Parts: sequence; C-alpha cells; structure tokens
Amino acid sequence: MYGIFGGRRVGLYGIFGGQIVDLYGIFGGRIVDLYGIFGGRIVDLYDIFGGRIVELYDIFGGRIVDLYGIFGGRIVGLYGIFGGQIVDLYGIFGGRIVDLYGIFDRRIVDLYDIFGGRIVELYDIFGGRIVDLYGIFGGRIVDLYGIFGG
Repeated sequence: MYGIFGGRRVGLYGIFGGQIVDLYGIFGGRIVDLYGIFGGRIVDLYDIFGGRIVELYDIFGGRIVDLYGIFGGRIVGLYGIFGGQIVDLYGIFGGRIVDLYGIFDRRIVDLYDIFGGRIVELYDIFGGRIVDLYGIFGGRIVDLYGIFGG
C-alpha cells in the first residue's frame, strides 16, 4: 500500500492486523507487529508516540516503551493504564524511578519538576510517608498520612 499508510511492506490479516508493517506516513514506524488494534509487540514509532521499542498487549499497556515525545521516559514497564513498574521520565513527572501500581500510586518517585522531592513514597493521593522536598514545601522529611496532613 502506497496511499493512506505509505508503507512499503504491509501484511494485513484484518483491520490493522498485519504482522509486518513499514509505515512512513501516519504512524511512522519501521517495524510494526500488530495482532489487534494497536496491539503490536514491536512498534517503532517516530511520530505519534516517538518510542523506539514499544511492546503493547493492551491499549497503552506495553512492558517496554522508549518514548521521547509524550512521556519522555526511556524505560517504561506498563501493565495497565499508566501502571508501570519502572518508569524513567524526563518530561511530565521528571522522575528517574517511578514504581506505579495504580493511578499515580507510586512507591518510589524521584521528582525534580512538580514536587522537587528526591524520595517520595506514596500510598494514597499525596499521602507519602517519606517526602524529600526542596521546592513547594521545602522540607527534607515530610510524613504525610492524609492530604497534606502530616
């Protein structure tokens, strides 16, 4: 196909279900292994996600994602929606190691942008036990059990 997708080799078995897709247009990925809708094991994208290696089993549920665009993380282990175990972010969160099990429920977070803390252990929303902040609160050790109620 040389029209909409502009790919040199496209092996399609269903709707975007090709095994090898070389795209230069919409997705811009060199190797795309798709079994479902955006469910490829190896996806090399340069346009939308900007990731070199993206392993997707669900919607945005890849285990290894190298992103330079949206998330800016080098290694992202995702098991659910933003539920990765190891996330190296330089963009939104700026944390070097982020262990996510739920929505922003990270145990070790190294933030330099939003919170400015070196070690943040969160069990609830802003409910971390050890917080090393240099930016907003300016405290080295902050023990929070509620919403800013340490």
